[in-house]
Amino acid sequence: MTWTDWKFPSATNLVAADGDNAWVNPANAYANDGSTVGTGSLPKLGGNTNRRRWTGFGFDTAGGIPANARSINGIQIELLGAVGGDTLTVWIFDGTTAGTTLTATITGTPLGSATELWGLTPTVAGIRGSGFGVELRVTNPTLGSASSNSFDALRCRVNFVGPFGQPKRWTGSTWANVEVNGWDGTQQRLVSFWDGTNWRDQ
Repeated sequence: MTWTDWKFPSATNLVAADGDNAWVNPANAYANDGSTVGTGSLPKLGGNTNRRRWTGFGFDTAGGIPANARSINGIQIELLGAVGGDTLTVWIFDGTTAGTTLTATITGTPLGSATELWGLTPTVAGIRGSGFGVELRVTNPTLGSASSNSFDALRCRVNFVGPFGQPKRWTGSTWANVEVNGWDGTQQRLVSFWDGTNWRDQ
């Protein structure tokens, strides 16, 4: 299993204008440069932001996921420079569907793991696509007063199973006739032997 590099978004769009506040400067999530994204002042007792999606993470570029990777294991996100402490709700959008939510206090602690798929069955093509995204909403759960939250940047990384290795075959003096965890051009073989006519799986 392999982690990609941490990747930042390059685009954002509104998913639902159903909150009390619009996000303030949402494009500031694109880089860890001291320019923050804000929630504005959220009313007490459930005041929240609109639901917004950040996309364009570039998992099809260097440090991302190879096109011939086999599968996706898990997805992790992190809000750098997070301040405020209200309730953060996160959805992962695989390009087609938003998965189940993960809710936590808005801090800089990474959310997700090497095995967390957020209720989705993501494909390699979907995660590498420009439509893959992270959706966020922040809610003020307190009874006492309004509150504000902010973060500097949003980043995401993905754990994946890489492509099959090249076959190795042993003739007795060189690798030629035994294939170990390799691809024979048609199918994956764990250990196979060449009997002079056919490959025989073990």
